[in-house]
Amino acid sequence: MKLFCLHYGGGNHFSLAKLSQYVHPSIEVIFLEVPGRGKRLNEPLLTDLNCMASDIFKQVQHHIKDGKDYVLFGHSLGGMLIFLVARLLRENKLNMPIQLIPSGVKAPEFNNDGKLIFHQLSKNDFKKELFKLGGIPKEVLENKELLDFFLPILIADFTAIETYKYTKSEPLSIPITVLSGLDEGISRNDLEKWNRETTESLKIYQFKGDHFFVLNELGKIGNLINRIFDFRLV
Repeated sequence: MKLFCLHYGGGNHFSLAKLSQYVHPSIEVIFLEVPGRGKRLNEPLLTDLNCMASDIFKQVQHHIKDGKDYVLFGHSLGGMLIFLVARLLRENKLNMPIQLIPSGVKAPEFNNDGKLIFHQLSKNDFKKELFKLGGIPKEVLENKELLDFFLPILIADFTAIETYKYTKSEPLSIPITVLSGLDEGISRNDLEKWNRETTESLKIYQFKGDHFFVLNELGKIGNLINRIFDFRLV
């Protein structure tokens, strides 16, 4: 059994690495990464969500040839990408995941509501909005060298998600479990709209915290994933 994890905007394959401490040892955890950060720092950044999804699809495709059960989990940017990857898997008639777990993200049809376009802000305003989102230490935002390093990555990721144009397609035939922080500005109604993307069951779990609740709730998320695979940690 395999669990694929995909990071949030500005993140890399290390971002959710601690999750592996909380899933059953029988589950192989595979941390995915889009180009331009982490182990792929020397590769060009991508600013198109569909191009990112194609890149991730190729990585997943390589790992699922053995036909084992697997789950796709992604937070924020990662949540949108795993949805698009699932569509590509279906399109290519490949072994589908037994569950999709998008976290910290509205249903794809409604994710880009146009209220604020981060990637078009000035550097100072962009920094302010990042601080409001949480998850990025103030020390990083105030350190010029660190900020100069991370800013192009963050802008590329925000550009990708904010310029994405949703296209209608048949709902996926796999269950979806949606995770969200109670204080991140995503309503229960926003989360329930994920039911448009599946013919199977939709489950919703909300946790204390803002958009980066995921960093504080990895134990609970790990146990939820264990239950999907019919394991429980003692």
